Amino acid sequence: PFTAFLLIPFDLVVRDVLHERWGSGWALRLRMAALVLSGSLVSFAVNGTAGRIAVASFIAFAVAGVVDAAVYAAAHCKSRFVRMNLSNLFSSIADSFVFPIVAFPHVMILTCLIQAATKFVGGVLWAGAYQWTRRSLVLED
Repeated sequence: PFTAFLLIPFDLVVRDVLHERWGSGWALRLRMAALVLSGSLVSFAVNGTAGRIAVASFIAFAVAGVVDAAVYAAAHCKSRFVRMNLSNLFSSIADSFVFPIVAFPHVMILTCLIQAATKFVGGVLWAGAYQWTRRSLVLED
């Protein structure tokens, strides 16, 4: 629950912020690819002794990162808050289904849906905290 509600959504929101700061075009794609690859490698390094779990974590992290970046870019005409939450919704679903499909012989759909919902709600809270902090800092200037 801690990871699903706090850490994974935090990671997704940070990716969205970096996506916006890194611009567009090939430079953005290369930076996002490097971010996803390095995060995936760290994920594998941390869980390397767990074999199948480590591979599942690696693949889920990579897929969620690609989905997050693609949806965030596709929603360019929406507000930042909406872009963050749309990308978090789809990447949370991807992460929540890819990991157990790769890691375990049997997947419980309800568990995957609960995990996705938990990650999405955490992402909404992180995105809201980011927006609130940005507004607070701008108002103080």
